[in-house]
Amino acid sequence: FFVMPRAMFAQSIVWSSGYSNYVPSAIISVLFMLMVNNITGSDPPKYPKHFFVYTLLMGFFGAPFIENVALFNICLAIAVIGYTAIKFKKAYACHFGFLIGSIAGSLWMFSNSAYSSISSGTDSYRDMSSSISDLIETALNHLTVICHHLVLSNGVMCAIASVLLTVLAIVFFKQNKNKNKIKKPLVLFVLAINLACGAYTVLRTYHVYSTVYDNPRKYPPVGICAEIITFVYVLTIFILPLLCVDKGSKFRMLLPLYCVPVVVAPLLVVNPIGPRCFFAAYLFIMVFMINLFTYISHKINLKPKSEKAVLGGLCVALCALSVVYLSIFIPIFKYDSRRNELAKMQAENGEEIVIISGLPYDDYVWMGEPRKELWIQRYNLFHDIGKYTNTKVVPEEEFDEFYETYQKE
Repeated sequence: FFVMPRAMFAQSIVWSSGYSNYVPSAIISVLFMLMVNNITGSDPPKYPKHFFVYTLLMGFFGAPFIENVALFNICLAIAVIGYTAIKFKKAYACHFGFLIGSIAGSLWMFSNSAYSSISSGTDSYRDMSSSISDLIETALNHLTVICHHLVLSNGVMCAIASVLLTVLAIVFFKQNKNKNKIKKPLVLFVLAINLACGAYTVLRTYHVYSTVYDNPRKYPPVGICAEIITFVYVLTIFILPLLCVDKGSKFRMLLPLYCVPVVVAPLLVVNPIGPRCFFAAYLFIMVFMINLFTYISHKINLKPKSEKAVLGGLCVALCALSVVYLSIFIPIFKYDSRRNELAKMQAENGEEIVIISGLPYDDYVWMGEPRKELWIQRYNLFHDIGKYTNTKVVPEEEFDEFYETYQKE
């Protein structure tokens, strides 16, 4: 979570409404993946009878929040049922429990009258394409948005993925010195493309380019080339594990990765979509990278001392990032508390204009500065200062002076 893009973090973790809708449903999907991990073994899995109740509830409560996750859970359950039926010639009640729960939760969600408004085009917030041409145009436009939020905003994630895939390729070469003479050049070729496109993607994330490269809409050929490079980079992430991972470990490792396009696909046809819509996909990618790291550590027989060193490094990094986030959110909390306190004081004193502060690091907080009329009204209602009170947002420095002066008066 600490290396998550700021916009996604603000909308899905910091924003309480976003958190309640996007985080629990994604976590339920991951929990079900972990629960059925044993289907990748050589022996048929065994489950306690009460697991049916657990998965039924998980499927039901994982569905009625986010449309794409609800549809994804149904596809996931069908894939697991199909895989076990083919591999073990068996069916398991707990797998069907998740499917039944997901279908029931989805039906409950889609029975809401809001969806009839969306399908008829009368909803003021969300809509769907009504014709094939509109559908194609929306899908093409949303591909750019998906590339931006899942790849181009994720420089840290892309860098970590490329490093892990490079190590995976090295392990593959070492363990296949006199084998796979056809596959090894292919692995090397795909890895070279991954590193080249990955470097471009990471640099573009941090705008290490001229104005031309930062404005693909102004220069369409540049934008098209950037999207092609991004697509090729993503493709190499899918291909390299297929080439390098042992047959018996592929399903377990690649399941979270191949879930990403499935959970993202519905976002091609609905409006609007934003950073929070990609939280589930981001979480699945993180699970894939954990699986990849675990596979590599087992392959190279990582010694206990080395494991402790890696875990120690991760703990140090986690502590450092925690300090960074504390240095961000402590000032945010300070200004938020002061402005709310002063806003109520001004409303009680009958002020015609209520002055409130903007927030430091406002890009880490979703709509932390209520500047639009809708968000001003919501702020006023939440803090009980009158829905139609004239509320004005000022910079922190100006608010500090106003706060001191008003407190004295």
